[in-house]
Amino acid sequence: MRRLLEALTPTVPLPTATERAAAVRRLADRAAKATTAARTRSFGGRRAGPARGQLRINDGYVRTLLYASAGRCWLTGIPMAASGPLQMSLDRIDSTKPYEYGNLQPVCLVANLAKRDRSDEGFRGFLLGLLQAPAPAYS
Repeated sequence: MRRLLEALTPTVPLPTATERAAAVRRLADRAAKATTAARTRSFGGRRAGPARGQLRINDGYVRTLLYASAGRCWLTGIPMAASGPLQMSLDRIDSTKPYEYGNLQPVCLVANLAKRDRSDEGFRGFLLGLLQAPAPAYS
């Protein structure tokens, strides 16, 4: 599986420092907006601040996650890009919980879209199933 992933990614340009900084800000903003939207729905349309003990996702936290991942998707190991299908994205580890500290992992967009609400193990099993499936015979 690793060889297949490496074969798919040699032409992906690594993001520049400026592109990484912009991506970090964009991811932090999206996570903050998603968290606010979820809280708003939870309280019947009434806008609510962060719950006690819950911190708002910020650039520093997203930057720390991306630094810990060395710029690679935590699910596939593919180097993430600044744009396109391999662009940086934040995935909720447990989809039943909100975007909050400890429930986020940096992944590439295509992996995030494919994972949907599966667990990490379920997603990896899905990928292995795709790789082990016989190639279709076209005539």
